Amino acid sequence: MQSDKTITDIRFLFHAQHLTMNAIADSLGIHHDTVKSVLDLAGRPHRSRPVRQTLLSPYQPLIEGLLEKTPKLRSTRIIQILQDRGYTGGISQLRTLVAAIRPKKHRAFLTLTFFPAEQAQVDWASFGSLSVGKSERKLSCFVMTLSYSRATFAMFTFDQTLESFLRCHILAFAYLGGVARTALYDNLKSAVIDRQGSAIAFNPKLLEMAGHYCFLPKAANVRAGWEKGRVERTIRYIRDSFFAGRDFRDIEEANRSLRHWLDNVCNLRAWPQDRQRTVAEAWAEERPKLMPKAILDFPTDYVGRCVPSKICFVRYDCNEYSAPCEYVGRPLTLVASETRVRILDGAKELGSHERSYSKGERIKDPRHFATIHEQKPQAHARGKRAELISIIGEAAEFFEHIIDAGRPTGNQTSMLFHYIEVYGRESVRSAIIAALKRGIYRATHVGKLLAAADKLRSEVPAPEVIVPDHPQVSDSEVQPHGLDLYDELTKKSQSPEPDHV
Repeated sequence: MQSDKTITDIRFLFHAQHLTMNAIADSLGIHHDTVKSVLDLAGRPHRSRPVRQTLLSPYQPLIEGLLEKTPKLRSTRIIQILQDRGYTGGISQLRTLVAAIRPKKHRAFLTLTFFPAEQAQVDWASFGSLSVGKSERKLSCFVMTLSYSRATFAMFTFDQTLESFLRCHILAFAYLGGVARTALYDNLKSAVIDRQGSAIAFNPKLLEMAGHYCFLPKAANVRAGWEKGRVERTIRYIRDSFFAGRDFRDIEEANRSLRHWLDNVCNLRAWPQDRQRTVAEAWAEERPKLMPKAILDFPTDYVGRCVPSKICFVRYDCNEYSAPCEYVGRPLTLVASETRVRILDGAKELGSHERSYSKGERIKDPRHFATIHEQKPQAHARGKRAELISIIGEAAEFFEHIIDAGRPTGNQTSMLFHYIEVYGRESVRSAIIAALKRGIYRATHVGKLLAAADKLRSEVPAPEVIVPDHPQVSDSEVQPHGLDLYDELTKKSQSPEPDHV
């Protein structure tokens, strides 16, 4: 609060002496904001600058009338109207003018309050991609936030399918310690399959799970993001506080790091409703009021129809999985969990594979091809050779020379597979490269190279002989002998056997 004398001096210097505000501040030794506030309270007259005429000036009344009648009219349409009336300027200055004079409607909001265990808010979020094998998979994050305590569960997945959506719900219920009475969703496909105004058609599988856990699903209004602001802010918090600046080798590492962050950062932060408490404290208050999780988990596996192709594979999630060849062309059932892909004929399990999250892979069970190998042994041999080439690329050139020489490749392939089991893939690759350089194209020669290399690795080098620096040793003289004696001992020496490889 300024004294009456200071206020009087400021008004006198501004109105009578016509000094600027900065000059008054320097003269009285006060801040220029103080001068400005005193003059504004007194109704300081604004010294307006002359308005510069532009190409749009003659059209401004027309623009104001158009926006008053149609507030959402876009600049791209307004410029067409002006060009029909002779306007020759650009759209940039038109957009600046439209932004300044367009009627603005400001909405007022009330702070939403929730009782403990009343509501949970759920949403998906995209977080770029992650390398899996030789491919890139999109990385998504499932987020569930309790509206009262702001306690949060989050988990990364490689998709936003209904199966992953339901599976993450079950994991969230276990982590949060129970089930909220209502769950609020955005209009995502996993939750809402159709909507017309207030008429909402929820996904039947979601409704089935809601009945299993006794909660009520609700959908937020269209273009009403403030209704699910708690989960939206949590997603932004995850982006800024956790995900930014981090790199992950795989999704397992990403989820381990995310769980550690949830336990030690996110759910220990100050509670927005009362900064003197933490989210963990509010969560501890809310947890006993949550509905208990069902004893039996709701089934979330994907179940669908599949038909094995002519090459005995069925396709699921960007990869192919083998099925018994005798079932080619027959309708079967595919059941996929988070870790396994099973192929069923009724209740009979025909095959079970570890699920791959890469792309373009063929997961093969050799037992599925036993019948066709019996019927077509040559095809089996070609298949084994192709499998070996896929493991060791240099084997392709090796087999080309064998075929050019007119020799069968079946036995050669079996021997090389045996060597891989004994010595390892990299050792066999090195031996094949050495055989190619020597121009010897036989699996037996590859075996000899492997055995020699293995013997060389197993040999212990002889210890270095250190002659002591002693006068009796260093000054002694050694009488040399002729080599004729050794020649007589080796007259009947045998010559080395030729290599028949």
